[in-house]
Amino acid sequence: MSDWKSDMEGFFHEKQKKSQVDEDKFKETKSEVAKFFSAVVIPAFEEIKTELGKYQRESNVFGGIDSASIAISYKGYTEFTYSIKVYPGTLFPYSEIHFRKPAEVKTYRAEGILRTGLQDYTIAQITKEEIIKQFLSDYKNHMP
Repeated sequence: MSDWKSDMEGFFHEKQKKSQVDEDKFKETKSEVAKFFSAVVIPAFEEIKTELGKYQRESNVFGGIDSASIAISYKGYTEFTYSIKVYPGTLFPYSEIHFRKPAEVKTYRAEGILRTGLQDYTIAQITKEEIIKQFLSDYKNHMP
């Protein structure tokens, strides 16, 4: 009878160890994600904001620990919002776009990738320049 009890004890002991490893990995991932947004994404968006100001676009940059956005307004309305996010528990970044065409009330939403080709990259491989380049490509594609 004690065999099943020790088997159960072993099961829960291993489960607890795995849970601790998963929790440690999650904390490490969260730290890497926060660093990516503060060191790469926000500086890219600030550069974009400065440049857009030369073209009568007003921009606001918003940042958090797991996402960042830049909202672009022209003549009093928000025409384009570009966000970079990371899928929860991963290091895979993606873009989310919200835009509205001037003559329409409807807002459109799209998700995108930061690189073409094989999608096996992580935030550690994405540069500020890539974010700026992808932003510009998406902005040109979605704005009339």
